[in-house]
Amino acid sequence: MAEQRIPAGPGNLSPHSETRQFLAAGTIVANTFVTHSTTGYSAIECTAVLCPIGIAQEAAVAGEWFNVTVDGYHAALLNNGTDVVAGDLLYASTDGKALPLAASVATTGGEPGAIALQADTSTTCTGVMVVKRA
Repeated sequence: MAEQRIPAGPGNLSPHSETRQFLAAGTIVANTFVTHSTTGYSAIECTAVLCPIGIAQEAAVAGEWFNVTVDGYHAALLNNGTDVVAGDLLYASTDGKALPLAASVATTGGEPGAIALQADTSTTCTGVMVVKRA
C-alpha cells in the first residue's frame, strides 16, 4: 500500500518549514535573521541594509555549520522589543532582531524576512512564517 501524504492544511497538524545548512561567517545568535555573507556559501547575522534569507535555528560561531529556516513556520524570532501585531511584516534590525513594518519604514531599506502569526508584546515573536527567497 502506498504512503498517503497529507499536504499543508487542516489535515496536517505539523506546519510546513524548510531548512538549509550554512557555514557561519561570524557569531550567530539563535532565532535571529541571517543573510548571505560575501564569502561563498556562508551566512552572517543580518543587518538592516541586508535582505534576510532565513532565521537561525541555533547559535553558531565562525566556521561552524548551522541550520536556517528558509521557508515556512519558525517557532520564535527575537525582536527589538517593539510590539508586534498579528500579520505584521517583520524586517531585520541592525542586530538581526525583528522590527515590525510600522517601526522599520524609516530605518530599513531591505525586504521583509517573516510575517508575525500572532500579536506579541515581549522581545520574542512566537510563531512566524519565513518569507522564502527565490
